[in-house]
Amino acid sequence: ELEGAHVGAVGLEFEEDRDARSEWEGLHALYRPQVRSRVARRSDNDGFRFQSVDAEGTTYLDLRTRVTGEVSYWRTEGEIDLAGGGRDQRSLDGAAYRFGVERHFGPSWLAIARIGHEAWDDAPDQVIANAELRFTPSERASVTLAYEHGGAARPLASFEAALEGVRRNDLALSLWHGLPAGFEVWGRVSGGWLSDSNGRLRGDLSLDYKPLEDRELRVHLASSALRYSDDTDVYYDPDLDVDNEIGVTYVQPLWFHTRARIEAAAGYGISREAGRTSDGFQFRTGSYLWWEWRRWAFEVGGTFGQSRRDNVYRSHFFTASISRSF
Repeated sequence: ELEGAHVGAVGLEFEEDRDARSEWEGLHALYRPQVRSRVARRSDNDGFRFQSVDAEGTTYLDLRTRVTGEVSYWRTEGEIDLAGGGRDQRSLDGAAYRFGVERHFGPSWLAIARIGHEAWDDAPDQVIANAELRFTPSERASVTLAYEHGGAARPLASFEAALEGVRRNDLALSLWHGLPAGFEVWGRVSGGWLSDSNGRLRGDLSLDYKPLEDRELRVHLASSALRYSDDTDVYYDPDLDVDNEIGVTYVQPLWFHTRARIEAAAGYGISREAGRTSDGFQFRTGSYLWWEWRRWAFEVGGTFGQSRRDNVYRSHFFTASISRSF
């Protein structure tokens, strides 16, 4: 009898549970090491260009701790005023690296810290760092406190900011909450200072609605406000700039593990700069394509936007990336 019981136990031990194996493989896929390469380009009709080539690697030390490493090549271009009058097109080449750690503390808390360095030809070097603390009390709510320090060229769309080594420090608090009937609300307020003694304050609020259960269609209403405390000729520094828009985003599965996302938004903006008020129509459109197969993923896409105040401002953004998990 004991021998028969032992044989039965062995048989149970080696019997495969397909549901458990599928669940384990899905969980294991989330924790695989991954490498990613990405190229991006941002440009506008004021002559500003920012191009980047990034390579990133991530891996989990355990189920709660992930480490990341990233290296980048950057190139920015823009126009500067000449001492004798007129303007000239210039460019700067740079490189950066950054290391980071993400750590889960229980089911509700996530802490992120990253630090690195950026170096430019013919422009001051910069230390880059950011920290983030996220609290997720439920699947339908999260609160995030974030701090960021680094160069100001890319976020301010200003070549002269890179040339003069302008640094920025931003502290932000954001809230996301899922509401009944397919609604979601997201808000963010951020404030900071720049190394040229300027202050910056921004607020964003968005209400999203998913009208169809079986379709990845979302409609949003959004508003944002931006202001600077002082005037400068290095970057756009409005006394107040308010944008309001309504937009839609739609994700459509295609063939062979491919998805497409199409987004469009339009609205109205008003700004006050140097005592002068102006307003006008604005719109934004974009499309992205994702392909995922086994452990490979590829993304390509871009956006185009236009806003009008006293003058028309147009901006373009393009990105392409490929990644693989192991």
